[in-house]
Amino acid sequence: MRLALCAILCAALHAAPARAQPVLPFPMASPADVLFAEGNLLGLLEYCHAQGFVSAAAIDKQREAIQHVRGAERLSGPQEVAGREAGAQGIVAFWESRVPIATAAQAQGITVASRCKYTELSLAIR
Repeated sequence: MRLALCAILCAALHAAPARAQPVLPFPMASPADVLFAEGNLLGLLEYCHAQGFVSAAAIDKQREAIQHVRGAERLSGPQEVAGREAGAQGIVAFWESRVPIATAAQAQGITVASRCKYTELSLAIR
């Protein structure tokens, strides 16, 4: 009896249809996308630091994060540079979106200084 029950259960498990992988509501980031985003964050921190809104330690912490990403992905270069250049001009870049930090802050009902400080504080929770 026990063997028959096991045989039925095993047959049922093997006959069960495979579950489809869930569809994500957002695209997966490629390593190049990650480097662009990390470079953009570094550029934004440099922009904010030049305005006197964030500490130099925040820039150093972001540089360390980029080194970690580079090491993990064994990539370098143009994506990170493009993101950093946009950030250094005060442009928040995400996927295809490019928004000046002042516009992003205004949309949130805060100042650029507050947006910069928020960006710096977000490094602590990574």
